[in-house]
Formats: sequence, C-alpha cells, structure tokens
Amino acid sequence: METLTGMETLKTTGAEPVMRARWEETVRAQADSSGRTRLLS
Repeated sequence: METLTGMETLKTTGAEPVMRARWEETVRAQADSSGRTRLLS
C-alpha cells in the first residue's frame, strides 16, 4: 500500500519524470559497471 501511495504522490506532484530519469540513469550506471567488471575478469 505504501508503494502505491508513493507512486500516487510522485504523479500528483509532477515528480514522476524526474524520478524515472534517475531510475534510468541508475540502471545504466549499473549496467556499465557490470560490463567493466566482466572485462576485468
């Protein structure tokens, strides 16, 4: 329930695009890090 409330808050305040961009950047950074780790192994 708390997750749904948080999502509703993001949409209501217009913060959804900002949080989506942060999420995408985090996923991209993790993928890059994983790729570098594979190269070093």
